[in-house]
Amino acid sequence: MSRLGGKSRTPINPCGPPTNLHVHRFQTMSEAVRSSRRQIWKRPSPDDGERVARIGNRPVDGDKARLAIAMGASERLIDDAIASDPRLSKKAQWLRRDEGEHCDSALLAEGDDQPFYKRIRNVVNDETKAGEPFRVVVSTDDNKVPEGTAAAFIATVRIVQQFVPVEVWLQGAWLTDDRCKGFVFHVPLVQGDMDFSRLEFCISDSQRDMFSYMVMSTHCVLDLKESWNSCAERANQSHLPEAPGWKHFVAHDGIRPEGGSIAAMAACWLGWESAWEVSENQTESASAALQSLS
Repeated sequence: MSRLGGKSRTPINPCGPPTNLHVHRFQTMSEAVRSSRRQIWKRPSPDDGERVARIGNRPVDGDKARLAIAMGASERLIDDAIASDPRLSKKAQWLRRDEGEHCDSALLAEGDDQPFYKRIRNVVNDETKAGEPFRVVVSTDDNKVPEGTAAAFIATVRIVQQFVPVEVWLQGAWLTDDRCKGFVFHVPLVQGDMDFSRLEFCISDSQRDMFSYMVMSTHCVLDLKESWNSCAERANQSHLPEAPGWKHFVAHDGIRPEGGSIAAMAACWLGWESAWEVSENQTESASAALQSLS
């Protein structure tokens, strides 16, 4: 089913076909919301105002009741994921250093050369060694919301944040059939913190694809002066310049709310072999050892 529909109307600006794959970035969700509310039609319709009212400020604030339920469910899913892959239970440690985030006043008074404590995360891949956060984009390109996906995504982020800061970005994509032209935009949702309000909207809200459409169409008409009429395809990868490709991409149907699925995604983000691959390698090693002894 096409994501594009509705009656044909004339935009304020004359718009030609898409000329390129345009990738645009908003600095905040509030900026994206303001952009989405701009008028693009020569003859406004009452439906325009109704769409704005339906979405309201939820892209910024989320739905607090719905978020509370997702946060509670994420606790159980974290336990299930760690049971599936015990490596994920490792947390960062506080180590004594000559400078750090917290000072032990008693050690300082004694003249100790390491009176500070610094939170040290385990080095799990080249990116974390370099101090880079792991960046992931979540697609909002469908209004159907699979049950439990917000809790699953939150659980995955909370697990990975034990090892490395995590940035989550919204990716809205409206592409031509060959995915070579069209319009992609990004909005930061989580930037190393634990505020999942904006993420909750982008995963759980039935208006998420409509919001994506409004952000995209206003940018097309008012900023680019290009038409989106031929752009109904979803993206199948991340187009965030700092984190391109499939590894950094979560499709619109999200992460399954199952311990094994969450554990596998967390391991992928951390650059680890999956628990299944580790088990297979151990089995092969044990088998090879037995053969060498026989």
